[in-house]
Amino acid sequence: MIKVLEKSDNLLELISRYAPVSFTDLQIRSGLNKATLSQILKSMVQLGWLQRDEKGLFRVGSRIEALSADGGIGKKFRNACVEALEELSREVNETFTIAVFNNGRRKVIAKRQADHLVQVNESTSSAPESMFSTATGLLLLASLAPVERDKFVTESGLNSKYEAVSDKLNSFVINGYATLTMGKNDSLAIAVAVKDSENKTAAALGLSIPCYRFDGDIAGAVELLNKYAAMILKNASI
Repeated sequence: MIKVLEKSDNLLELISRYAPVSFTDLQIRSGLNKATLSQILKSMVQLGWLQRDEKGLFRVGSRIEALSADGGIGKKFRNACVEALEELSREVNETFTIAVFNNGRRKVIAKRQADHLVQVNESTSSAPESMFSTATGLLLLASLAPVERDKFVTESGLNSKYEAVSDKLNSFVINGYATLTMGKNDSLAIAVAVKDSENKTAAALGLSIPCYRFDGDIAGAVELLNKYAAMILKNASI
């Protein structure tokens, strides 16, 4: 592999995991010297792979989000998701994720990280396990038709994981949201459905937050998420 591409790939992985992250932190975590790191980061920002805020902190950029999204998802829908998360993250400084179930996998099409020292970083992985380890994945799994759900479970070979959550899936559908306690029960994720004009689930919109910053008002969090889910429906005309 070309060395600079390998280094760029490693940096994207680090920034996806730890964003928002400073230059100094990236230098420590990557082991790259200052000059090399500066040159690579500058190029990645120029290409739109990364964005750097007014504090000098790095996040994954809109270009990566666009490239990672499957073309079948639709540019208008993807843009509506990105715009909604930008506005939502300005209203509430926490981590938000939008994921879809596309071609048999959970795919994150938009994400905004909290600007806190301590934050919860919901996985952007498309691995089958992410359907069980994230609130957006559980919501998407619950929304699948039985035949499609059985197909996913069979093909992924994750029968035991499915059996562990199967009783909860119906309650997620009835309640209109999914919840997941993560880590050492020190963080919480909540997800709601982004519905299309036929009231089918087009995506899952999720909030990830440390428990010590959460006031316990799940109903309020669900109401907030549903407000932005409705905004996506309106702006995307799905």
